[in-house]
Amino acid sequence: MQKPASPSRLFWPAQPLPAAAPPGSWRSFSVPAARKNFPDGEICASYNLVTRHVLAGRGENTAVIWDSPVAGEQRRISYVALQGEMEVMAGVLRGLGVQKGERVLVYTVIAMLACTHLGAVHVVAFGGFAPKECAKRIDAAKPGVIVTASCGLEGMKRKIPYLPLIREAVGLSTHKPRWTVVRQRIQMPAVLDPRRNEREWKELVETVVPVKEGHSLRAADPHYILHTSGTTGVPKGVVRPLSHLVGLSYTTHSIFDFHPGATLLCASDIGWVVGHSYIEYHVTALYVAPSALRAILHSDPTLSGMRQHNLASPRSVVDNWWSTEAGSSMTGLLPGQQVKPGSAGMPLPGWDVRVVDDDGYQLPPGEQGNIVVALPLPPTALSGLWVEKERFWNSYFNRFGGRYFDTGDVGVMDSEGYLTGAIIAVPGVTEAVVVGMKDRVKGEVPVAFVVGDAAEEEVKAAVRREVGAIASLWAVVTVPEEAVPRTRSGKVQRRWFRSVLEGFRMG
Repeated sequence: MQKPASPSRLFWPAQPLPAAAPPGSWRSFSVPAARKNFPDGEICASYNLVTRHVLAGRGENTAVIWDSPVAGEQRRISYVALQGEMEVMAGVLRGLGVQKGERVLVYTVIAMLACTHLGAVHVVAFGGFAPKECAKRIDAAKPGVIVTASCGLEGMKRKIPYLPLIREAVGLSTHKPRWTVVRQRIQMPAVLDPRRNEREWKELVETVVPVKEGHSLRAADPHYILHTSGTTGVPKGVVRPLSHLVGLSYTTHSIFDFHPGATLLCASDIGWVVGHSYIEYHVTALYVAPSALRAILHSDPTLSGMRQHNLASPRSVVDNWWSTEAGSSMTGLLPGQQVKPGSAGMPLPGWDVRVVDDDGYQLPPGEQGNIVVALPLPPTALSGLWVEKERFWNSYFNRFGGRYFDTGDVGVMDSEGYLTGAIIAVPGVTEAVVVGMKDRVKGEVPVAFVVGDAAEEEVKAAVRREVGAIASLWAVVTVPEEAVPRTRSGKVQRRWFRSVLEGFRMG
């Protein structure tokens, strides 16, 4: 696959997803903050995610497998059942006054789909968030309703009461949601306080009127808000527009080779027993962070149940590179393309990935520089930061004067179009992060933070051998795995390393 000469023409499938109104044009673009894909198109997301599968005769097929090793419970949810639960939960939210465009703070899949069905914007927060962090998200998104459970389960014995955390977060926040809906768990039921406008989910569904028809929204309307870590300590509310469904459909079909009947396991906090879950559920595609992969390999070294994008010898691990802001893989491999060890793959359709110097000039193959994405961005990318236009510009576009989207990462493009990671190929290295540090003479020098027991000189020699002397490492810092800063989904916070070296805080 060669790097596209006209990337803006590459991304789109021949036929769009079912939509309420087909787009007459596919992009409106002036400045980054005003980017809109399919600006005059409309789409019903809940129809595409759930209903169309029922209408296509796949209603009794399994849509979601819920497996809680901690609770000792398993459940298979068919598309018909998922549709029913979505419509009921949408009725609950509508009964509480939730309207199109309003934000709802959630962390459960059914609630996410229900918000989508209503045209509301769901804001995802992990269960058990510290009250201070949760309060930041409440003030940023200003949700009308919070949907939570009475408790969470971590490990075989630990129970975390969620409602006290929510109450404290609401007490700390300036914005006060109208309602808090609580799903009681038998492991630790909560006593609700009507004075705090707390409602029990079970009581609400007894009298609910299900919402049968999903709302259609314009492609540029927000679908959800996902907060990502900012090095200032203030989370950034990444806005994902409805148009991202086009890229999501492309990714699942073309990159993961996903089709009806296949099973995708996407794991974050994978835990210890999930090492065998992919065999139990006949998983055909496994999408995990490196830490989760190590847990699986420890549990089942042979990995005999996988195919294509798999981990089973003699097949290869297929790496990809993306971010919360991207919404889909920016680099990777399509099925059938040759894997290059230590590489995160090639720029995928829709992503014009480049390596530039600090002045924004594109570097030749083999030279390390800043990884950027030429504009315009594809539909899966963020359309902005929630109510923070200035921060959106300063975080991603200001550094290169609006010419590129700044990923904050450093890398090398080789002559074949691969982003190389020679350090990962060094025996004893399990993970590596390379960031640039300012240098008065050279402008910027690469510093590697590695997890593992490889010697510094061995790592430096590998980079010189695989990439060339131009990418010679200035320093190699060994970091314990537990000290690597990560997001809740297991991704390394690269900007944190960079901000430490540069001695300033990036937004």
